[in-house]
Amino acid sequence: MEAYLKQQGLDIERVPVGGAGIFAMQVFRNFIEPKENVPGFSDLEKLTIGFNCQPDWKTWDTDPTEVIANALNLPPRTDIYGYIPTANASARILSNMHHKTGYVLSTDLELRDTIIKHASKFQKRNPDCPLLKKDYDYTREIFALKQQ
Repeated sequence: MEAYLKQQGLDIERVPVGGAGIFAMQVFRNFIEPKENVPGFSDLEKLTIGFNCQPDWKTWDTDPTEVIANALNLPPRTDIYGYIPTANASARILSNMHHKTGYVLSTDLELRDTIIKHASKFQKRNPDCPLLKKDYDYTREIFALKQQ
């Protein structure tokens, strides 16, 4: 999907994303500029959007980012179709804790909506490449995108 987004004229770059805590700090990094170099924080790539289409990304992977996003009044998080995620962190069975339809977080509402729109178009044009297929190769894992 990355190549497709670039063909649509979006100036994006794939950014390496760490675990749940690092992902949260990469979003938070957009809003904090340390007065001096802080190892492990100052050099983090800033994210303007995180797009994950894995159907089993667990709520504990997104909960740290949710706390920061809510505190910063960022746009509501959605799944890849634009709906508010319904995963339940207190569910009794693990599968009910998953974001089964992906997870999208953005610091910018317009960018979030643009990516969601393009994801839908990509899926319609590429039915043999389902975005929500559980597949951990590099092309499907986590799309962490930022505007240049």
